Formats: sequence, C-alpha cells, structure tokens
Amino acid sequence: MAVNLSTTLDPKFVHKVLLQICDPADDARIDAGRDWLHSQKIAALEETRDGYLVAFRSAERPWRAEFLPQKLRLYDVDELPDFVPWFPGGGNDYCKAQMVSPRLKSLIAAHQSDKDGWQFFPVEVLNKDDTLYGTYYIWGVHRIVDAIDETSEGMKTVAGPVDGRHRWTFTGAKGPERLKLKKPVIDGLNAWIDFRFQPGAQVFVSDALMQAMQDAGISFVDFDTRWSEI
Repeated sequence: MAVNLSTTLDPKFVHKVLLQICDPADDARIDAGRDWLHSQKIAALEETRDGYLVAFRSAERPWRAEFLPQKLRLYDVDELPDFVPWFPGGGNDYCKAQMVSPRLKSLIAAHQSDKDGWQFFPVEVLNKDDTLYGTYYIWGVHRIVDAIDETSEGMKTVAGPVDGRHRWTFTGAKGPERLKLKKPVIDGLNAWIDFRFQPGAQVFVSDALMQAMQDAGISFVDFDTRWSEI
C-alpha cells in the first residue's frame, strides 16, 4: 500500500509560516531556479508543440543546490517539527521538496533503494534573533512515474478522455478499494511523484517508509490518502 504525505493538525505548526528568507542571496537563488524552470518549459513547448507538456511534466529534473536557499530564519514559531512541508523555494507545479530534521533524514536515507530518486541539501536554520537554531535538510524527490491505474473508481480525468495527455484528480470517496496504483511501476520505490496526479507535485511514499515514520514518532507528518497496489 502507498500513501500521500500530509501534515497533522498540530496547532503549534498548522497555518503558520515556519521559515523565512533572511539572506538576499537566497532570494536570488530561488528566482534563478524559477527562471531556469520557465526557460526549460518554453524550450520544451517550442520543441514538441505540445500544449499539454507531457514530455516536460514526465521528465525528471533533480534538484540543484544553486537554486535552493542555504539559510532560513524561524518566523511564526520558536521550534521546528521533524517534517517541514513548506519553505521558500521548496516547490512548483512539477516537483516538490520538504525540509526534514537530522533524525528524519537518517530514517529516510535508511529506506532508500537503488530505484529511488531523491537528494538532501543542508540548510542553516536561525532563531528569530539570528543565533543558530541548527541544521535541517531539504529532501528533494525527483523520481517521476505514471502509476495511477485507469480502473480506479476514485479517480477521474481533469478534462477529456484517457488519451496519454490526461491528468487524474479525485472523485468521490477516497480509499484503497477505489484508488489503485500499478505495482510493477512503483515496486522498489519509497518516495515518488506521479506526473498525472492533480494537484501536482504531491509526494507518495511506500507503506514501509510510512510505518517507519509512525514508529519513530515523527512530528507534524501525516498520511491522508491510502492507495492499493495491483
């Protein structure tokens, strides 16, 4: 069984801005990454003439350190959870990164298989008074798959038929009996993104990684949707 990563309703963290940019150089890095991605998108559109951008959306683009922040400051909080789902420069419509504590980084790394695709990048975190809080890690997942089974009753196309250009979104009740993934596609993976899934760039994780996070008591992480594998 696979699940989508989500967050708990812990009032210490929910609906709060956890981190902010504190160095203009990091703003420049994030802007450069945004510009680079836009240029790649335009180049793909000119090459393929495909307004659906299927080849672009399905291509893997590993995260690059020069486009990521190196230093962030606590904002609405005085401490961070193990799992930080949003931070400046951490995502777009095609890929998604989270920040994780050192102990969660170690747990994730212990589950990495030779089929997985992700990277870790260290980030210096400062307290509100600019003293050092500690080091967290950007966890950038870049493994892209096409794994949603078309017989899933809990899925519908965003628009049009299932024709290779389609995207999927939820319809009706959620649950593993109505949401199905192709096991041969995700076998051996522990974290991935399905490029046809809308809204985009949501991270799926394996049951084994989910269970390990739960057993370790990882703070602020939750799993909101469960999928069967066929």
